[in-house]
Amino acid sequence: METIISILRFDLRPWLDKNNQQEDYYSPELRLTPSIREEFIPRFKTDFNIPAFSIKIKYYERLIDNNITDFINNIIRETEDESDNLIAFKLKKAKGKIKSLMTEINDLILLKDYDLNLIVSKHSDFSADRQHKEATFIFQYMLTALIKCYLEIQYHFSTHIHEDDIMGIVDIYSLILNRPAPEYIFIHEVQTLSIAPVEIKKNIKNSKSLSFTYTKLQKESSNINDLFNSLKLNTSIAEETIFSDFKHVFSGAPVSNPVKWCGAKGDLPYLIKLLNNEYKVLTFPGNSIWKIVCECFVDKDGQRFTEQSLRDQKQPKITKENIIKAAKLMK
Repeated sequence: METIISILRFDLRPWLDKNNQQEDYYSPELRLTPSIREEFIPRFKTDFNIPAFSIKIKYYERLIDNNITDFINNIIRETEDESDNLIAFKLKKAKGKIKSLMTEINDLILLKDYDLNLIVSKHSDFSADRQHKEATFIFQYMLTALIKCYLEIQYHFSTHIHEDDIMGIVDIYSLILNRPAPEYIFIHEVQTLSIAPVEIKKNIKNSKSLSFTYTKLQKESSNINDLFNSLKLNTSIAEETIFSDFKHVFSGAPVSNPVKWCGAKGDLPYLIKLLNNEYKVLTFPGNSIWKIVCECFVDKDGQRFTEQSLRDQKQPKITKENIIKAAKLMK
């Protein structure tokens, strides 16, 4: 979070004289700062629908977005294929850092009167007291981006967080920032495109999850990692599959990014039958196991399977032993 810390405390503080340049100074800076690509499927979107009324603001937006994206990319990259203990440690450290920065930014907003109403009102005059309004925009945007970051990390590591510890936006404001959530909240959940607060907690806790739950998830979740590595080694799942997406299949949480199955079509239903019928390590909602498989996996071209096509597959011959060996890792 070096950039955000610099904006908050050091060289990038927007009120410094050296950071109050003409528009033609920031235009090339913006062009020379490309957006960092997300290495994950975003669950939340920042919809900060206040117009960026200067190039300086657009430049700071880009810096903040890049810092947040890089932070999440690194956490996912550093925890892939790691032990539960290391993931828990990294997760606690990341959440602590975000909480600390949110609190510090919130305190500065109150101290310097960076009131959101200064820039959201339809009567706002951006030419009057422009530098103060630019700083207001930047710090309000930065706080929003950090809240989104917190929610994003919660989602991608949901199998490592007890459901009672999951926070919605209202919780973040009341429990971390010690104030009510504002009227304007610029974060939407990508899947539902609805503003987050209470709905996010409902979705996480109460929605009917179309995925499997591994019965040993709490004590032996490393077995999922072993299965993941085995299937990758045998090219049964796509090379680009990331572990967090694969683990969601067995977490009981909704699957937003189905795993691409590249092995023989008959291998997938055979694997699921072994895990469910033979080893009895899966539970799932409803009474159609193949409906869950269709939600969790797609074929090598990204197309959905049909329940009938999976149900009708015969036991594989050539690859049977490989699938049995992989399934035994979950026993």
